[in-house]
Amino acid sequence: MRILSGLILLVVAGSFLASCGSTSQETATLELSTKVDNDMGMFFEGPNTFQAQYNVDLVSLIEGKEITAADIKSIKVSSATINVSKNDSLDLTSFNSAALQLMSNNEDIEMTSFAVLNPIEQEGDEVALNVSTEADLAAFFKEDVMTFVLDLDLKEENYFESMMCDIKLELNLEIKN
Repeated sequence: MRILSGLILLVVAGSFLASCGSTSQETATLELSTKVDNDMGMFFEGPNTFQAQYNVDLVSLIEGKEITAADIKSIKVSSATINVSKNDSLDLTSFNSAALQLMSNNEDIEMTSFAVLNPIEQEGDEVALNVSTEADLAAFFKEDVMTFVLDLDLKEENYFESMMCDIKLELNLEIKN
Protein backbone atom coordinates (compact mmCIF):
# COMPACT_ATOMS: atom_id res chain seq x y z
CA MET A 1 0.00 0.00 0.00
CA ARG A 2 2.81 2.34 0.91
CA ILE A 3 4.47 1.70 -2.49
CA LEU A 4 1.20 2.44 -4.31
CA SER A 5 0.74 5.71 -2.38
CA GLY A 6 4.31 6.73 -3.17
CA LEU A 7 3.79 5.93 -6.86
CA ILE A 8 0.58 7.98 -7.03
CA LEU A 9 2.29 10.91 -5.31
CA LEU A 10 5.19 10.68 -7.76
CA VAL A 11 2.83 10.70 -10.79
CA VAL A 12 0.86 13.68 -9.43
CA ALA A 13 4.02 15.63 -8.63
CA GLY A 14 5.49 14.82 -12.06
CA SER A 15 2.32 15.96 -13.80
CA PHE A 16 2.30 19.19 -11.82
CA LEU A 17 5.92 19.96 -12.62
CA ALA A 18 5.42 19.14 -16.30
CA SER A 19 2.45 21.51 -16.55
CA CYS A 20 4.40 24.31 -14.84
CA GLY A 21 7.23 24.06 -17.33
CA SER A 22 5.19 23.65 -20.49
CA THR A 23 5.49 26.07 -23.39
CA SER A 24 3.63 26.80 -26.58
CA GLN A 25 4.88 27.89 -29.98
CA GLU A 26 3.44 31.03 -31.58
CA THR A 27 4.25 32.96 -34.73
CA ALA A 28 4.13 36.69 -35.36
CA THR A 29 4.89 39.10 -38.18
CA LEU A 30 6.68 42.38 -37.56
CA GLU A 31 6.82 45.05 -40.28
CA LEU A 32 9.02 48.13 -39.99
CA SER A 33 9.87 51.07 -42.24
CA THR A 34 13.21 52.86 -42.29
CA LYS A 35 14.28 56.10 -43.89
CA VAL A 36 17.63 57.84 -44.07
CA ASP A 37 17.68 61.54 -44.93
CA ASN A 38 20.87 62.74 -46.52
CA ASP A 39 21.95 66.22 -45.49
CA MET A 40 25.16 66.01 -47.55
CA GLY A 41 23.42 65.48 -50.90
CA MET A 42 24.75 62.00 -51.62
CA PHE A 43 25.11 58.53 -50.23
CA PHE A 44 28.65 57.22 -50.38
CA GLU A 45 29.84 53.89 -51.70
CA GLY A 46 29.95 51.33 -48.90
CA PRO A 47 27.77 50.72 -45.85
CA ASN A 48 24.81 53.02 -45.24
CA THR A 49 22.88 52.56 -42.03
CA PHE A 50 19.09 52.57 -41.73
CA GLN A 51 17.39 52.47 -38.33
CA ALA A 52 13.86 51.70 -37.19
CA GLN A 53 12.88 52.16 -33.57
CA TYR A 54 10.24 49.73 -32.32
CA ASN A 55 8.17 50.35 -29.19
CA VAL A 56 7.54 46.84 -27.89
CA ASP A 57 3.83 46.02 -27.89
CA LEU A 58 3.46 42.44 -26.73
CA VAL A 59 -0.34 42.70 -26.51
CA SER A 60 -0.70 43.20 -30.27
CA LEU A 61 2.26 41.04 -31.32
CA ILE A 62 0.27 37.80 -31.27
CA GLU A 63 -3.31 38.26 -32.36
CA GLY A 64 -5.79 36.92 -29.83
CA LYS A 65 -3.20 36.16 -27.16
CA GLU A 66 -2.04 38.56 -24.49
CA ILE A 67 1.48 37.87 -23.30
CA THR A 68 3.83 39.62 -20.90
CA ALA A 69 7.61 39.86 -20.90
CA ALA A 70 7.73 37.17 -18.22
CA ASP A 71 5.88 34.78 -20.57
CA ILE A 72 8.59 34.92 -23.25
CA LYS A 73 11.06 32.04 -23.24
CA SER A 74 12.62 32.63 -26.68
CA ILE A 75 12.05 34.58 -29.89
CA LYS A 76 13.81 33.57 -33.09
CA VAL A 77 13.54 34.91 -36.62
CA SER A 78 12.33 32.42 -39.20
CA SER A 79 12.52 34.83 -42.15
CA ALA A 80 13.67 38.38 -42.84
CA THR A 81 12.99 40.30 -46.03
CA ILE A 82 13.88 43.82 -47.09
CA ASN A 83 12.14 45.87 -49.76
CA VAL A 84 13.62 48.95 -51.47
CA SER A 85 10.65 49.63 -53.78
CA LYS A 86 9.90 53.08 -52.34
CA ASN A 87 13.07 54.49 -53.92
CA ASP A 88 13.02 55.98 -57.41
CA SER A 89 15.53 54.36 -59.79
CA LEU A 90 17.03 52.22 -57.05
CA ASP A 91 16.76 48.46 -56.76
CA LEU A 92 18.73 45.58 -55.27
CA THR A 93 21.37 45.72 -58.03
CA SER A 94 22.60 48.94 -56.36
CA PHE A 95 23.76 47.03 -53.26
CA ASN A 96 26.53 44.54 -52.51
CA SER A 97 25.16 43.22 -49.22
CA ALA A 98 22.65 43.68 -46.41
CA ALA A 99 22.86 42.96 -42.67
CA LEU A 100 20.20 43.25 -39.96
CA GLN A 101 21.04 43.78 -36.31
CA LEU A 102 19.15 44.63 -33.16
CA MET A 103 20.24 46.92 -30.35
CA SER A 104 18.83 48.06 -27.04
CA ASN A 105 19.33 51.07 -24.78
CA ASN A 106 20.03 48.53 -22.04
CA GLU A 107 23.81 48.21 -21.92
CA ASP A 108 23.51 44.67 -20.52
CA ILE A 109 22.05 43.48 -23.84
CA GLU A 110 24.65 43.16 -26.59
CA MET A 111 23.89 44.19 -30.15
CA THR A 112 22.82 41.06 -32.02
CA SER A 113 23.22 40.34 -35.72
CA PHE A 114 20.43 38.03 -36.89
CA ALA A 115 20.18 38.23 -40.70
CA VAL A 116 22.61 38.84 -43.57
CA LEU A 117 22.92 38.46 -47.32
CA ASN A 118 26.32 38.77 -48.94
CA PRO A 119 26.44 39.11 -51.85
CA ILE A 120 23.07 40.32 -53.12
CA GLU A 121 22.86 38.69 -56.53
CA GLN A 122 19.28 39.33 -57.60
CA GLU A 123 17.40 42.11 -59.29
CA GLY A 124 14.14 43.60 -58.15
CA ASP A 125 12.95 45.33 -55.03
CA GLU A 126 12.64 42.58 -52.41
CA VAL A 127 15.07 39.99 -51.12
CA ALA A 128 15.11 37.42 -48.31
CA LEU A 129 18.13 37.50 -46.03
CA ASN A 130 19.80 34.46 -44.48
CA VAL A 131 18.68 34.32 -40.85
CA SER A 132 20.60 33.00 -37.87
CA THR A 133 18.99 29.95 -36.32
CA GLU A 134 20.84 30.64 -33.08
CA ALA A 135 20.04 34.32 -32.46
CA ASP A 136 17.51 34.61 -29.64
CA LEU A 137 15.87 38.05 -29.52
CA ALA A 138 13.81 37.45 -26.35
CA ALA A 139 15.84 39.89 -24.23
CA PHE A 140 15.07 42.71 -26.66
CA PHE A 141 11.32 42.04 -26.57
CA LYS A 142 11.41 42.26 -22.76
CA GLU A 143 12.52 45.89 -23.06
CA ASP A 144 10.27 48.89 -23.78
CA VAL A 145 12.10 49.99 -26.93
CA MET A 146 14.58 48.44 -29.34
CA THR A 147 16.26 49.63 -32.52
CA PHE A 148 16.58 47.60 -35.70
CA VAL A 149 19.72 48.47 -37.67
CA LEU A 150 19.93 47.67 -41.38
CA ASP A 151 23.28 48.14 -43.11
CA LEU A 152 23.03 48.28 -46.91
CA ASP A 153 26.35 48.36 -48.76
CA LEU A 154 26.03 50.62 -51.83
CA LYS A 155 28.08 49.62 -54.88
CA GLU A 156 28.68 53.25 -55.85
CA GLU A 157 27.79 56.68 -54.57
CA ASN A 158 24.32 57.96 -55.37
CA TYR A 159 22.68 61.36 -55.23
CA PHE A 160 19.43 60.94 -53.35
CA GLU A 161 17.80 63.17 -50.78
CA SER A 162 16.69 60.12 -48.86
CA MET A 163 16.49 56.34 -49.08
CA MET A 164 13.79 54.12 -47.64
CA CYS A 165 13.60 50.43 -46.89
CA ASP A 166 10.89 48.20 -45.47
CA ILE A 167 11.72 45.25 -43.23
CA LYS A 168 9.45 42.26 -42.69
CA LEU A 169 10.24 39.66 -40.03
CA GLU A 170 8.52 36.36 -39.32
CA LEU A 171 9.07 35.43 -35.69
CA ASN A 172 8.82 32.12 -33.82
CA LEU A 173 8.00 32.66 -30.17
CA GLU A 174 8.26 30.11 -27.41
CA ILE A 175 5.81 31.20 -24.70
CA LYS A 176 5.52 29.83 -21.17
CA ASN A 177 2.05 28.54 -20.36
